[in-house]
Amino acid sequence: MINFAKLCGWAGLFIALSTPSLFAAERELSVKAKFSGTLIENLTPCTIHPGDEILTFPLAQVSFSALKVVPEGPRQPFAIRLEDCELDPESAGLIEVSLSGQSDGNGMLEMDEGSTAAGVVIGFETLRGQPVPLNASSAPLKLPLNASEVVIHLQAYLKAVDSDSLQPGEFTATLNYIINYL
Repeated sequence: MINFAKLCGWAGLFIALSTPSLFAAERELSVKAKFSGTLIENLTPCTIHPGDEILTFPLAQVSFSALKVVPEGPRQPFAIRLEDCELDPESAGLIEVSLSGQSDGNGMLEMDEGSTAAGVVIGFETLRGQPVPLNASSAPLKLPLNASEVVIHLQAYLKAVDSDSLQPGEFTATLNYIINYL
């Protein structure tokens, strides 16, 4: 005859020994952690003025004989307009403007495939004549973001690469502008 009380005792001991994690879970572990941070308003970036998403503008007509004498053509100003900029009322922000495109390796824009003109590239600069090279490792232009509308003024010009390789004709060139908010 089996003693029922002994059987229950042995079964209880077996359960207690085989499930130590059940009893360990009842103990508390404490870790001290300190969290800090800043909650900021989610400012949205500016929008590009309608119509400025794709800028198309003609450069001044320049004869290749003139480029042989003076290797740079006249400057053609243009602007990139940003609007609806939300501002941080406590501090003026900054934007970085970078240009990217098919570069000649010297920061100048090459002509698109299919252009018949040859021997020229397009250079970009600020209105004060500061070069704005393409594909620069750091943004060459930083502007304050302190108004709800921001106008980025630049100018473009033709530059002869080699006077012997100049060839008249039509051309197009594609440039991308990249705006980073700081």
